[in-house]
Amino acid sequence: MNSGTQLGRLLNGKCARHAALSSSTLISSAVQTPSLPAETLREIFLYCMAGSFGDLNPANVPLALRRVSTTWRDISDSMPCLWSTITVTPSQILPQNVQVIKKWLGRSGTTRLLDISIQVPPDFPDLDLLAAILAEFMPTCRRWQNLVLSIPVEFLPMLLSNPDAPLPALESLKLAMNHQPQFTVHASATRLRSVSLLALPPLVMPSGWCNLNLAWGQITHLNIQTVTGTIDSIWDIFFQCPQLLSLIIVAPNNSSIPKIPFHRLNIFHSNIRQLSMFVNARSAVIGCFLDGLCLHELQELRLSFTDITNGETNFWPKTAILDLRRRCLPPLATVSVAGKNILEKDLVEFVHEMRYLERLQVTYGTRELVTPYVRSLLPQTNAAVLHQRAVYRDEVQNAPFLV
Repeated sequence: MNSGTQLGRLLNGKCARHAALSSSTLISSAVQTPSLPAETLREIFLYCMAGSFGDLNPANVPLALRRVSTTWRDISDSMPCLWSTITVTPSQILPQNVQVIKKWLGRSGTTRLLDISIQVPPDFPDLDLLAAILAEFMPTCRRWQNLVLSIPVEFLPMLLSNPDAPLPALESLKLAMNHQPQFTVHASATRLRSVSLLALPPLVMPSGWCNLNLAWGQITHLNIQTVTGTIDSIWDIFFQCPQLLSLIIVAPNNSSIPKIPFHRLNIFHSNIRQLSMFVNARSAVIGCFLDGLCLHELQELRLSFTDITNGETNFWPKTAILDLRRRCLPPLATVSVAGKNILEKDLVEFVHEMRYLERLQVTYGTRELVTPYVRSLLPQTNAAVLHQRAVYRDEVQNAPFLV
């Protein structure tokens, strides 16, 4: 097969979908095919970028494209989309890369939104070099759309609360922190909706919501991963994030029953639609946590119990989930429970009492516990799903005053 035929196959049908996995093959074929039109080269470059995270390694795309020929360099430099994603890894915090980053960002144009990831060890010794690298990003701050920052926390205010660096395009922010920072994100970050926080030792869990203000009042998606903590500290999330739609908590928690910070009859209301918790807490702890919530809009609940050695492998917060359903009639269609050895009889009762469940996943180790019989109790066709949802809507409309 000649190189032209091979290139044609790579750019059509199934081969095109696999081109991202064989960018070196695609580049090699293109190099061996003379006089390719500029539009074809642009298409090849886009295929090569699929799956790329834009690191500074000159052997990887997009930098590798510039090394082939003057024509390739000119074409790649004229495509801002190739340069709108940039990742700086720990091994790439080098003096020579200060200029590489500056030129990279220059090729991204003036209007293209940017995805930026900067990863630096907390104990990185050359803070002057790090400051110089971060400074190259500052002129593009108005175009930052998605930020992933694993840098010493003392540099976070420079990027996120700098009065001379507005963030009008920022939508997603991921931070890794080993100490509690104290700053307020720039007031211009009105589009920020998604926040992910990774607490690294010695930081136990992000706290002090006034000291670390990431525009909590407008956040709709929050993902917190922490090394320890209690359910008590999670209550603050609901108070500080009234617009929250999705909450993911990955946290080993102690086994004490949480103190609900309000009277049992004054249940906290939230419009959250997705709640996922990966914890080693006892079932009673999670049950008590759910008892303090009224989630009228909840569509998906995922509970993963990571500690299966505490002697409670058969206990799960079934009653709390059913009480939540009765209390506020959420459109809860998906329930997932991991780390609990639940019997088929228990799952059958659960499906019957939930009434409007569409998807159920229960695993214990590598075993899937939802048997064919249990699965047969769920709607099997789109028509059955639509009918079930219509019955649910009728129940909600005719329901008496809910909590």
